Amino acid sequence: MVNLLVILLAVAAFFTYSAMTKEKFPDVSLDEVWVYTAYPGVSPEEIERLITIPIEDEVAGIDGIDDITSVSFEGYSQIEIDFEANVEDFPRKLQEIQNRVNRVEDLPEDAETPEVEEEEWTTIAVVASLSGNISENGLKQLSDDLEDDLLDIPGVDAVNAIGRRDREIWIEVDPGRLEGYELSLADVILSLRNKNLDVPGGTLGSGRQELLVRTMGEAERLDQIERVIIRSTTEGGHVYLRDLAEVSDTFEEATTEGRLNGEKTISLMVMKSKSGDTVRIVRAVKELKREYEKGRLPEGVTLTLTNDASIDISSNLNALYGNGALGLLLVLTVLCLFVGLRPAVLTAVGLPVAYSIAILLMQYFGITINMLSLFGLILVLGIVVDDAIIICENSCRHIEEGRTPPEAAVIGTKEVTWPVIAAVSTTAAAFIPLLLMTGTLGKFFGIIPKVVAFALLASLVEALFILPSHVADFAKPIQSRGNPRTADGWLQGLTRHYLRLLNFALDRRYLCVSSAVALAAGCIAFAYLFMPFVLFPARDVEEFGVTIKMPVGTKLEETGRVVAQLERAALQLPDEDIFAVIGRVGTGQLADYDFRTGTHIGQVVLDLTERFDRERSGLEVVNEYRAAIEDIPGPTEVNFLEWREGPPVEPAVEIHLRGEEFEVLRAIADDIKAYIASIEGTRDITDDFEPGKHEARIIVDEEKAHLMGLDMATIGYNIRYAFDGGIASSIHDQGEEIDLRVILREESRRDLEDLEEMRFRNRTGALVPFGNFGRIERKPGYSNINRRDRKRAITVSAKVDEEVITSVEINRLLRERYQDLGTRYPGYALRFSGEYEETQEQVVALTKAFGVAILLIYAILGSLFRSFAMPLVVMLAVPFSFIGVVVGFFVMGEPLGLMAVIGIIGLAGIVVNNSLILVDFINSGREAGLSRREATLRACRLRLRPILLTSITTIFGLLPLAIGMFGVSAFLSPIAVAIVWGLSFATFLTLLLVPGLYAIVDDIAGWVGGTRF
Repeated sequence: MVNLLVILLAVAAFFTYSAMTKEKFPDVSLDEVWVYTAYPGVSPEEIERLITIPIEDEVAGIDGIDDITSVSFEGYSQIEIDFEANVEDFPRKLQEIQNRVNRVEDLPEDAETPEVEEEEWTTIAVVASLSGNISENGLKQLSDDLEDDLLDIPGVDAVNAIGRRDREIWIEVDPGRLEGYELSLADVILSLRNKNLDVPGGTLGSGRQELLVRTMGEAERLDQIERVIIRSTTEGGHVYLRDLAEVSDTFEEATTEGRLNGEKTISLMVMKSKSGDTVRIVRAVKELKREYEKGRLPEGVTLTLTNDASIDISSNLNALYGNGALGLLLVLTVLCLFVGLRPAVLTAVGLPVAYSIAILLMQYFGITINMLSLFGLILVLGIVVDDAIIICENSCRHIEEGRTPPEAAVIGTKEVTWPVIAAVSTTAAAFIPLLLMTGTLGKFFGIIPKVVAFALLASLVEALFILPSHVADFAKPIQSRGNPRTADGWLQGLTRHYLRLLNFALDRRYLCVSSAVALAAGCIAFAYLFMPFVLFPARDVEEFGVTIKMPVGTKLEETGRVVAQLERAALQLPDEDIFAVIGRVGTGQLADYDFRTGTHIGQVVLDLTERFDRERSGLEVVNEYRAAIEDIPGPTEVNFLEWREGPPVEPAVEIHLRGEEFEVLRAIADDIKAYIASIEGTRDITDDFEPGKHEARIIVDEEKAHLMGLDMATIGYNIRYAFDGGIASSIHDQGEEIDLRVILREESRRDLEDLEEMRFRNRTGALVPFGNFGRIERKPGYSNINRRDRKRAITVSAKVDEEVITSVEINRLLRERYQDLGTRYPGYALRFSGEYEETQEQVVALTKAFGVAILLIYAILGSLFRSFAMPLVVMLAVPFSFIGVVVGFFVMGEPLGLMAVIGIIGLAGIVVNNSLILVDFINSGREAGLSRREATLRACRLRLRPILLTSITTIFGLLPLAIGMFGVSAFLSPIAVAIVWGLSFATFLTLLLVPGLYAIVDDIAGWVGGTRF
């Protein structure tokens, strides 16, 4: 019956695992809300005044808000609302923001309705690019079809196009003819709107049938649009649209351009949904690509897939699978060497049972298969068998002493039940407090303690209820005990040497224990004073790009010319390093979440070949490319982006300057940037302030305008129609809606003189020249206006070479230099953010987590031993383990970081298990009447094998991860390094020094109270 249950569990877990979503990192809620409001054609200053500030003021009073940041661009407002870490009932907060935004009453009437959205962790699954020698319209239609097919794939959330333009009917009006017929642009637009309508007319009863009535007015062809009557003449004639304007079937004005390996392309970025499986999505996209290539692509058109996220996911998961398999093999080998084949198999059965239950629990709680959850399973590979090892080894010992297998199974299990429960509890108690980590990183790494807890709980159930049944049914006494050629014969010699060394340490216990404690303290002090702390130490680059900024106002064509130069430099790199070069004009990414658009922005992304297919590291390719583009003229700013493993990380330096006047903020920002540049090891120093285009500000004398029968809305709309165009109506062609844009012809909208010659129709129908009521002022404007916490802001950021200086060090220097900034510039303030702030937050959170872990472990041990002093003896292994951690990271030349601290916290729960079992057996011996020395030697002799076995299985289970085999993730390996080195040192010191400390505490108890415990 038990075996059938094990088989059913394994089968259920296998099918569950196969169906679970596979991704690189878990999708987590960012606790962020974005409010977008479009108001086309309006300057950033007006957007700030009319939209951004009113919305900020309205939502600022909501409880739980941490930050409000905003950017006012030309034509739209973008507000980001960040909530405090682990805010409760986030959906209610989202609804509250929506309600507050809806309450804002003084937004401009012609602004679009604000959109409130939760910011989600969205990723690009793959990019499908179409290019070829066909017409733009043909390529567009093909991309439309491909987009529809991509959206039909399960798990695809959206498809974002770059380089695709919508069709438009352009009606370019001649201002001279317009004036000759005494018409305005508004007259043209109104006539088109009135003509180009299909108006429902209700129903009409006709005999036994009911007919729908519709007045047909929508134009279907260009010649029909040209024949639209704008007005009738007094002579009975008509003024047609063709008399005033040229009508052409064209495309909207280009704002972005996509490129692939130097050729223009339409790129479709396939975005996965929160529950989407990247591997399955890419597999479906590849199948769709094959279908298109079989006959749906016109001759000369190619469909190329780049930025394939499934490659990296599969590579990382396969690396973890390989490490897990090797770790399992090592664990089984160690078990065979220590206890023989049959007990090893009995113990190893606990692995599939524990993992099966853990996988089923992961599915129930919505945890996907990703690098962190899979790492959690591998992390406990050697740990989940520890309780099984203790019970199996103890039961086998009783069999060797002459008891029958059923009797040995019962006695052996009962003898160590509570120590085993305590051991599993202390390990879980060390990992569970990691849930105290805050922010986005806390949500990422919260996966690990959950998976570890699931696996440990499952292993305890298996060890206490399933394993004893297997021992009773299948275990046999080990023959030829003591023969060095048998499974445990060689251990007898090791035990004799160990007991001699232990007697030596017990005789000099005060010296040995004090020396070890001093060594641990010295290692901790050395790490604090001399070993750098880096939140996430530098890892190799998987993909990188460069984003350029040209002077604001640069035309798209000029930006495209510079992007083409960057592409040519990238294409000169060796083919074995570069899979594809993706160019983007008019859009670019400045940071993980900071996407910008504008004709002056461009980006080139280098999609590297798989790491195993190239000899050089990604960083070497980055450095070569950085040198190759150093002298390219034109850009005012060049920003490198390097995508690495791990969750999103803020810049090493990020300083927010807040105040009211941009002139003062710019002066402070320039000073900070100059100081950062003087510090060795800094690079890519930027700020987010952009001087905008020069503005032609229309100054209207409202009294004169009113006397002439004009209002601000009429004036503003006519100017917008003239220079930006107005959408008069739309027509439909083969299911596609095509806008009709009315605009002045190009040669009549180049200079301010063209604006000054415009005429505006007033309320009486007369045309009023612009000069009668208005004038034009030239003034520099802003490209965008950034705000933080409801004040204007400039953010300065920089990257560092961690081999020269760390984020913590450079931020300390900056704090010291600018600590009196508020005195020098009253009303202006600095706020340090980025990796430095994240580091401080996580160090505090992890310190709390470590403290909670220690308290939980102490409480568990106190409950087991019913003593205040005994848990301290057991927990001595924790500082001993620090010696190994410091030595390990020093020898490997690695800085301490967040992942190392996570490993240390988990290590605290693992290392106490050995001393727990050891002290429990010493107490049992003394309760049986043995002296302290006899009980100690007996416990150490009996527990040497299980202590070595549990430690070595844990170490070997993580060893492949620690040494980086199978191309394992460098991002996760520090956790394994900390546990492997720490446990190695702690095991050796535990076996020698915990018995000595036990004796010291017993001595003290005897001196103080006259009795010994």
